[in-house]
Amino acid sequence: MRAGDVLGRGGLLEAALPGHEHRPSQLRMAELVERVLDDHGVSLIEAGTGTGKTLAYLAPAVLSGRRVVISTGTRTLQDQILEHDVPLLARALGRDLPVVALKGLSNYLCLRRYDELLRSPEADARPEIARFLPVLSGFRANSLTGDRAELDGLPEDAPVWAAVQSGSETRIGPRCAHFESCFVTRARRRAEQAQVVVVNHHLFFADLALRAHGGGVIPAYDAVIFDEAHQLEDIATTFFGVQLSETRIEALVRDAERALRAASEFDLDVERVTHLVLLRASELFGRLPRGSVPDGGRASLSSQSLDEGARDALFALDLALEELAGMLRERAATQDGASQCIRRAESMRTAVGTLAEPGAGHIAWTQQRGRALSMGASPVDVSSYFRDEVLHRVRSVVLTSATLSTSGTLAFTRSRLGIDFEVDEAMLPSPFDYPTQAALYLPALPDPRVPAFAAAAADEIVALVALTGGGAFVLCTSLRAMNDLAKRARARIQAQGVPVMVQGEDSKSLQLERFRQHGHA
Repeated sequence: MRAGDVLGRGGLLEAALPGHEHRPSQLRMAELVERVLDDHGVSLIEAGTGTGKTLAYLAPAVLSGRRVVISTGTRTLQDQILEHDVPLLARALGRDLPVVALKGLSNYLCLRRYDELLRSPEADARPEIARFLPVLSGFRANSLTGDRAELDGLPEDAPVWAAVQSGSETRIGPRCAHFESCFVTRARRRAEQAQVVVVNHHLFFADLALRAHGGGVIPAYDAVIFDEAHQLEDIATTFFGVQLSETRIEALVRDAERALRAASEFDLDVERVTHLVLLRASELFGRLPRGSVPDGGRASLSSQSLDEGARDALFALDLALEELAGMLRERAATQDGASQCIRRAESMRTAVGTLAEPGAGHIAWTQQRGRALSMGASPVDVSSYFRDEVLHRVRSVVLTSATLSTSGTLAFTRSRLGIDFEVDEAMLPSPFDYPTQAALYLPALPDPRVPAFAAAAADEIVALVALTGGGAFVLCTSLRAMNDLAKRARARIQAQGVPVMVQGEDSKSLQLERFRQHGHA
């Protein structure tokens, strides 16, 4: 069976879905995907909104018989594929489809870190941790997946989750005592039984990093399809660069202390070294510029702009991390958590070296999110990394998005992703009639930088929700702006009988599900 038998005029999808409209662009895209899966190579496809991209690549992927990874830019698209498109295609084909999702590692509870947290003084000493331990305890005992999306009653920003989540830095692999019962291991084994595995871009690149250390979460695959491929360059830049933050160093220290306690090796000397690491980190980040760019933005940091004190603080942190790694080797090298902390400490030392001397191919930067400050160095051009690590390693690669072209060509995307060889290309138009089906409204508001903006924006939001009867998303540029607007508008919107949901008040997946169920929130 070919994709045209499913998506073509009079095909299986049309028979299974009353009112289905044949989309020539969708069929054209499916045929391009089918060809690259059959013949190997790379296909670059811009498909306008409404083309039906997901079915256009999902149908050929399922019919190919090959192990295919579908990598998306957002968890929302992952959910759409699993909850909507897979059941629809299964109905059309008349059979269950071997498709599963693997979420980013931070979505899964780590059993080792959970047990270490329970045995640590933090379980009693930190109220923000102790308060939610009963919730985690019930979740750990009853969950079959360990997926945070199933965890009700834990706020999005609860610090306890950061202490127990899995991650590419914290995952040990087969040497871990919890490996067989590990939720990530179970998820991977489910994926091994599937033909199509749906992941997001962050997990895809985290898997590349784990493979460099002999690990890996995603099962071996023959082909990868990148949806929302316009995000790839930014995400690849993050993974192929280095990053250091006070938060990350604090997490390393906490995990190292827990590991040494588990090995009955915690004493005053350990306390001295871990305190020294935190002190050196505080001295370093205290010398970096703050507030020079908007929240979440980045400011360039050349080696010349690092004053002598900041450079000295970098090298002092390196020495402290070296001492911590040496102590872990000496006292607890065979302990699972300790061996993983050694690797993290050495990785941070590498980052320190790169930040001290970024080199011509990297640009150093600082970034502030709320009170948290980080610094990093990213490659100016990731094209060679992406070409060597992805395009030349995977037999079939499809890159698709609604927004890949600039000035009517795909040349810019090709250059940024290292596509310097012959590939299949297509730019498929959207079936939507935007002039008659969409409206763009620009309200007269004050400059966002003046104090009067927030009140005026809240008034505009309330008026628009009243006009539409709800069913609205309000997208903000920062968490601070979001919470301010919610505070100003919430009571007035609720007075209209429209529920108001604010990011962070519960897990994203639960909030989105409630939003869908209500219909007008």
